[in-house]
Amino acid sequence: MKKLSKIIIYMTIALLFGFNDTAITISGIRFTLLPFLMIIFTLTLIFSYKKNLKEMIINESKRFSIFFMCFWLFWALISFIWVYDTFAWRIAINILVVGFFCAISFSLILENRKDILMAFRMMALASIIHNIIGWSEVITRNYFFLTTDNVWQANPEIWNGRPVSIFFNTNNFTPYLLASVFIFYITAVNSSKNYEKLFFYLCMASSSILIVLSQSRISLLGLIISLLAFICLTNMSRIRKLKDYLMKGKQKWLIAVSVLLVLILYFFLNDLFFTGENVVADVARLRLIQNGFRFLVSTFGRGVGAGNISYWMMNYGVFDGYYVYQIHNWFMDILVAYGIIIFMLYITFYCGLIKNNINKLLKVNGKINRSLPIANLCVLISFPIISIAPGTLMLHIWHWVLFGVFIAYQKLPRDET
Repeated sequence: MKKLSKIIIYMTIALLFGFNDTAITISGIRFTLLPFLMIIFTLTLIFSYKKNLKEMIINESKRFSIFFMCFWLFWALISFIWVYDTFAWRIAINILVVGFFCAISFSLILENRKDILMAFRMMALASIIHNIIGWSEVITRNYFFLTTDNVWQANPEIWNGRPVSIFFNTNNFTPYLLASVFIFYITAVNSSKNYEKLFFYLCMASSSILIVLSQSRISLLGLIISLLAFICLTNMSRIRKLKDYLMKGKQKWLIAVSVLLVLILYFFLNDLFFTGENVVADVARLRLIQNGFRFLVSTFGRGVGAGNISYWMMNYGVFDGYYVYQIHNWFMDILVAYGIIIFMLYITFYCGLIKNNINKLLKVNGKINRSLPIANLCVLISFPIISIAPGTLMLHIWHWVLFGVFIAYQKLPRDET
């Protein structure tokens, strides 16, 4: 039964990471996935060994992460007391339940490095499908998954050959692509056959190129940051040697190179963020953040409640966000919706994931063993940037799946990473 539980979890990971919704519509009938997930969750608790449940509770590496996910869901539930939009509150709760499910179920079932790698392989398979859809949109300019729910998003001329897949928007799709770059890296390095390695390396390149073709400024910047982190993390010994070389009376070279890099970065960022229509969009985002801080003060740091930021933007927003009502900043989303306490706990949780992967990276040797912590760190380092691309990351199921695997990975001893 334990093997069956793992197979079900792997299939669930592929489904949630690839589908990115809480329901499936068939012949006009909407079937919610939450009962399905609750059944899996119950089976997970029944068929997982008691020692796994005990280990999840007492394991110091991930104990805080599990506590945080439980407390976050609890706080979101009681925010019903003060929310104005109960429908939006229910949507947010549905999503948080998925996040809670991923954190707990994956931690119980994914027991070792082999299980974690299989989870990444399932996510890689889902990512391949979205890459195929993305390239189809780029080449044919036909958008099969755009809906009429949003007239602006449903217009293919708006996207003009830019990839959106089932995400309806380039800013929604590209964070997924960025995560998939390093999911493909893990799968490539840990593949035993050369043709598999080559295939997944090509998938890495495919996701990267699609990000460039999307013209999403935030995600492009996130890709650059993550690739710089990747270069540094995979060449730590060479960087140390270069540092020793530069410090031995070679400071002039170091200064010259630094100035050149700063100038290149300045002109790149200036063209990317501070010209033309980009200025209007960035000003709108800043005004949304200003509104967010006002809402936080108005609620005395408690937060407006799960899913209620858009309601407050429409009804109490002072600064004009040009008809955009989602705050477009994941960390501000958490702060404004759930308050200061949840925000501080989230920062602690996020930093804990980074610290855990750094500790494992410093402990292990070899490209294969280092691939997991390196890839995880590249995603986590770029996360503050890419998480502000969508209107809200809350609605993106793939993000909860990925972080559920990150939490499960925390429990692995450093000599098993």
